[in-house]
Amino acid sequence: MDVVLYEKPLRIELSGTELVVNGGKHPMSKRTLGEMRKVLREYHEEAADVELYYMYRDVYSQGDIRFDITVIPAKMLGNEYVKTKGHYHPGSEDGPAYPEVYQVLRGTVEFIMQKRNRNGSVDAMIVSAQEGDTVLFSPPDEGTPLRCSVLPGEDKNREDRVNPLPVPSGCHQLKV
Repeated sequence: MDVVLYEKPLRIELSGTELVVNGGKHPMSKRTLGEMRKVLREYHEEAADVELYYMYRDVYSQGDIRFDITVIPAKMLGNEYVKTKGHYHPGSEDGPAYPEVYQVLRGTVEFIMQKRNRNGSVDAMIVSAQEGDTVLFSPPDEGTPLRCSVLPGEDKNREDRVNPLPVPSGCHQLKV
């Protein structure tokens, strides 16, 4: 199924797992079940190569802003919804952690934000967003929040993210 995600400033289309930007195929990274084993309730080694979601980095960038798209197909893993692995943003060399802006292009997404406190307890917050919603996660005053996206229900979801650069030094995958 071909879906036009944007017409302007770029024409961005999705056909299956192929993202086409202004007529050209955009590179993709996949997250597999094996890569998610430490953040899942259940894991079966024989399913390690099952693809869970797709990431398209640097679809567009301008200045310190980078536009990525993450596609999360509607799947269940036993009794658990498919989710992203999660990441956190430490402070940058020049100041506070980087904020992120998420826009839900299709479906519904629940963003889970967790922050470990100095005493070992964890604060958690869930933000539910619908198609067309934009969610801003500003950097915290203290501590490092962990954020992951969960696709609840049966609808196919298209989630896109605008991440400030430089993401490699400011964004880290959750290590459990």
